[in-house]
Formats: sequence, structure tokens, C-alpha cells
Amino acid sequence: MSDVPQKAESDPKVLEFARYELDYRRKKQWDIFSWAVTILVAVIGGMIALTSKENIRPDHPSRYAMAGALFFLTVYAAYWIRENLAAEERADGKVKKLLSLSDTREATSFKKSTDFLFGYVPVVVLIGLAAIVAVLFVNASPLGFGALKPS
Repeated sequence: MSDVPQKAESDPKVLEFARYELDYRRKKQWDIFSWAVTILVAVIGGMIALTSKENIRPDHPSRYAMAGALFFLTVYAAYWIRENLAAEERADGKVKKLLSLSDTREATSFKKSTDFLFGYVPVVVLIGLAAIVAVLFVNASPLGFGALKPS
């Protein structure tokens, strides 16, 4: 009876599915990261461009509402990236286990997305904070980011 699960796990389709899951989770992380960072960087650039060239100064309630939306966008993106990182860990473990059971001499050491010094989550959080600071402080007062004020 113990031979049945091992036989099922040695099926090439099981390994193929595990690899698909791993690739899917990595792509999902990248999609969430690139989507969130694109929005956050666009907000930073837009805020600086509008306030420096057009002399537009959003009122404080508008700034607070925008900062709140950016905060929730950042938290939501970081949460879903972390969820996909956990799923990637599980899929990576499954692929390694299946490769160790198989007869092939395939490499089992893949570079994980959590092995990098700055991963997706810290970068999203830092850029999110930068976007919130830009919304709240770029030309918010006569003292805020004076170098960006129109002449």
C-alpha cells in the first residue's frame, strides 16, 4: 500500500503539474509586483509633475484620501505577494521531493524569489511609503519640498 503514493508521485505528469504551479506562483508574484509598483511610481511622478509645473496644490482632505488609498494598495499588494511566496515555497518543496524520487539526475537547486536581498514585498512597501510621502508633502506647504515649487 505504501508503494501506491510513491508510484503516483513518480508519474511525470505530477512533476509537470508541480513545475507549472511553481511557475504560476512566480509569475503571479511578478504580476502583482509590477502592477503595484507601476501605479505607485506613476503617483509619485504625477504628483511631482502636476505640483511643479501647473502650480496645483490639492487640499488636505484630498491628500489624505489619496494617501489612504495608496496605503491600502500597498498593504494589499504586499499581502498577496506574501501569499504567493508561501504557495511558491510549497510548490518548490513538492518539485524538489518529486525530483529526488525520480530517476533523472536533474538539478534540484533553483534560485528562490526569497533568496534575494531585496524581495518584492520590501520594495513594494518602500515605494508605497515614497508615494504616500509624495502625496502628503510635495508642495503641501511653503516649506514642503521647496526645490519642486514652480518659480
